[in-house]
Amino acid sequence: MNRTVFAFLCALFCVGAAPALAQQTPAPSPTPATVGPKATQPPPKPAKPTATPSPTPTPGPPWSNAQWREMGPALPGGRVPAVAGSAKDPNLYYIGAAGGGVWKSGDGGETWQAVFEKEKVAAIGAVAIDPNNNDTVWVGTGESNPRNDVSYGDGVYKTTDGGQSFKRMGLEGTRHISRILIDPKDSNHVIVGAMGDVFGPSNDRGVYVTFDGGKTWSKTLFVSTQSGASDLAMTADGSQIYAGIWHFKRQPWTFESGGPDDGLYKSTDGGKTWTRLTGHGLPDGITGRIGLAVAPSDPKRVYAEIESKSGILWRSDDGGANWTMISNDTIVVQRPFYFSHIDVDPKDPNRVYAVSFQLALSRDGGKKWTPIAQQVHVDYHAIWIAPNDGKRIIVGEDGGIARTVDGGQHWFFDRNIPIGEVYHVGFSNENPYWVCGGWQDNNGWCGPNNSLDPSGLLNKYWVGVAGGDGEWAVPDPIDPNWIWADSENGAVTVYNKSTKDTIFIQPYLARSLASYDLRLAKYRFNWDSPIAFAPWNGHLGWLGGNVVFQTSDRGRHWTVISPDLTLNMKSHQIPSGGPLVHDVSGAEYSDTLIDIEGSTIAKGEIWTGADDGVIGLTRDGGKHWKKMTIPGVPPYGRVETVAPSALHDGTAYVNIDRHRSADYKPYVYVTHDFGAHWTNINANLPNDQYVRAVREDLHNRNIVYAGTEAGMWISFNAGQSWHDFRNNLPTVSVRDIRFQPHWDDLLIATHGRALYVMDDMRPIQHLNGDKNQSAFLVAPRTAYEYTLHSDDEGTYTDYTGNNPAYGATVTFFQPLPMKGAPEIQILDA
Repeated sequence: MNRTVFAFLCALFCVGAAPALAQQTPAPSPTPATVGPKATQPPPKPAKPTATPSPTPTPGPPWSNAQWREMGPALPGGRVPAVAGSAKDPNLYYIGAAGGGVWKSGDGGETWQAVFEKEKVAAIGAVAIDPNNNDTVWVGTGESNPRNDVSYGDGVYKTTDGGQSFKRMGLEGTRHISRILIDPKDSNHVIVGAMGDVFGPSNDRGVYVTFDGGKTWSKTLFVSTQSGASDLAMTADGSQIYAGIWHFKRQPWTFESGGPDDGLYKSTDGGKTWTRLTGHGLPDGITGRIGLAVAPSDPKRVYAEIESKSGILWRSDDGGANWTMISNDTIVVQRPFYFSHIDVDPKDPNRVYAVSFQLALSRDGGKKWTPIAQQVHVDYHAIWIAPNDGKRIIVGEDGGIARTVDGGQHWFFDRNIPIGEVYHVGFSNENPYWVCGGWQDNNGWCGPNNSLDPSGLLNKYWVGVAGGDGEWAVPDPIDPNWIWADSENGAVTVYNKSTKDTIFIQPYLARSLASYDLRLAKYRFNWDSPIAFAPWNGHLGWLGGNVVFQTSDRGRHWTVISPDLTLNMKSHQIPSGGPLVHDVSGAEYSDTLIDIEGSTIAKGEIWTGADDGVIGLTRDGGKHWKKMTIPGVPPYGRVETVAPSALHDGTAYVNIDRHRSADYKPYVYVTHDFGAHWTNINANLPNDQYVRAVREDLHNRNIVYAGTEAGMWISFNAGQSWHDFRNNLPTVSVRDIRFQPHWDDLLIATHGRALYVMDDMRPIQHLNGDKNQSAFLVAPRTAYEYTLHSDDEGTYTDYTGNNPAYGATVTFFQPLPMKGAPEIQILDA
């Protein structure tokens, strides 16, 4: 393979590609080759005179030019808690994703651009376009639908240039913002509803008001340290404002929704002062989440969804003075803590939309309801209706967004925004290999790492392999056509991507627990039950409940090979929710396993992690087990990852996530003696970013990777110190880190921006973390020439993920930028 000379202009890592070659498999990690005397650089060209000399750019750290490749897909979508459109421009929309930032479309939803992706947080709770200026948009960070995977924010942001830049305007401690209202008569008058910390008490909650465009804020409605604003609503002229106050708190095994301080409040002076509305038809006793809407065409018509024992939907026809319970139909709100949104047609006060598990419509002022948009994904969280005609509507739901231009008769379900919330990533050993993931409420999906299509990784190349909430999707190591996946509480399937067959292989079919009381169950399964295979025998598959289930015949028969590997606290196994409504999804099940990993270098060695802080270990294939917790770590943390080293037996890395106990510190540990002793390696990780995943490098034992709630970190000294490893990765929660061993690619599952991969980690593995790193060159991996083909004619306007670089990649590192183009000569095969 004689090739020509390649010349590249670069600053840190550079790559070039031979024209007739494509993606490669790795050779064993070689010693880096120093650029020799043959690879000389040409003399620099004379610089053109300029009025002001350009400053020499300060080089970043040696790893800063390593790039993450966005794979997508956008097909599964993701949860959207906030949507906004423009009354003036029918093509302008903004959406806020649960974990994927803010996106803008200027062409009616045909294409979307991420405009809020490098800020410190990625979870969005509210978006509002200034009705007087389309270039001014307010963003409230932190989702306010507090399900088990909710993520936090750090205040309110504002753009005045149409999303080109955002400035934080304060309220940093509010964490979860439910609604932003902008006075139509005064753009400097803005009202913000803040939930506050959903995991613990906080003073940063309630209703905040500014009259100077966000320069200063006043907290004008505060009820208690555990009750925040669930929703706000304003009359069309801005003269009256309503607020719902909601007591909510999550714990690792349950939540509580509703308290004595909750209720409905009204302001008639722009939010400066508030009056609590009681009696006159409103429900007595404890109330929970409240959703609000005022009819734009009738300022006296107010709707309130109230979590209560007395009903579901109340209506006032006199501006809140008197109320009538008009519906107890659960289609209005199925799960109050998760939904509870409502809106009214701008032209017809009797035409009401309920935004819940389904999107429902009432034409008689809320008395009778009919489901609509049934071809759209379920679980709705947001709605915006064009105020000028009521026909143009955009909704946000767990599957992304949907739009209508005819008042809901026909809907277009967008599939072009990669905001999927992936729990875990899996891979096969094919060529090209496949990548799989489980999406929150969007099934399990698998697709090729390389589509062999010049158009890229189109949505059509992804295959659905499991339904419901996909959590794990892992190709069978013996036959990658079979993909093992689970969906919610251990419901396991094996799907054959060639024959399209699906086999249900759940190891234990529990009797129906109408009360969802796990104390009565023989086995317990997490919403996110782990699947894994024995590295020493691909025929052995594992599934985690509160015990480890093992199968050797692809799920036809299962054997329990462990004792209960959790704390088994019966008080943590009672039905979650209350005091008004118990959650009935199974998402709060506790005392269960959430990770299983086998050692790649020691047969019979299996590690487990539980959601209550327990680590399990067997070294003889399950005959004997050791249960342990890490001394000094507070209880009830989730052992999200327990990753045995691929290089040294006895070494394992563990991260424990305690954010559900309002503890946001990182907990990362390593043992070198099978858990007899543990060393804290939190070092300089951000003190407010809990760690979601940790893993040692496949070939360099000094390199460790950590995924946090806001990005990626890397250590070059086994965790003694850490460096930001986001590079081009947007701010996002990184939930899983895996190596594809045959290609030495690093795969990550993000909870808000789908899947990413860093191709060929050998250049990173050659680094020592020193900014004074000397130059080196990494020769190409074994390369394959693929036949590429596309069935698409012309420009493909839908979303596409990125294929690997085409060609045999040559990577080199130089410490400083060069004025001229460095030259690499390839002299022999």
